[in-house]
Amino acid sequence: MSENAAPIWGNELEYYINTDTGEAAAWTKVTELLTWEPSAEPKTYEPAWLDRKVSPVFVQGRTCSINWTKDTVKNGALEAWVMEHRNETDVACEVCRVFTWLGTAAAQTADMASFLFNPADPSNANGGQPVVTGGTLNMADDGWTEGTWNPSTKAFAAGSAPAQA
Repeated sequence: MSENAAPIWGNELEYYINTDTGEAAAWTKVTELLTWEPSAEPKTYEPAWLDRKVSPVFVQGRTCSINWTKDTVKNGALEAWVMEHRNETDVACEVCRVFTWLGTAAAQTADMASFLFNPADPSNANGGQPVVTGGTLNMADDGWTEGTWNPSTKAFAAGSAPAQA
């Protein structure tokens, strides 16, 4: 590491889930995480051209899945949403990842995408520890939309314009 460089710590990359299905967004910060494991897989097209020994591979886009678990806390907004949908599958939501060290204080660099949430069964496998909730988020659209995040209003805006309330 360079002598002049400071590391970017894990808590500086923030995630929010929009848990509202109505017109108004309800962005809830994902906290008390035990795991947050995103994985990106390319979606490819591999033609079987007869006149080539080796056919090209075309990447059409990427999918994203996020497996996560967290300690469950009483009166938590995210916990209430998970418990409301605990027996459902493919619950529509949005995920916003915020790069707090990029952009300005009122317009941090962010990406947002639509996901489908599949909750895991709550677990109390470790005696004397909190109940663990979580699940899997699977990307449901064409990828991440680049934009900005306003931390004071919890608003995402696509493109480079600052997010408004």
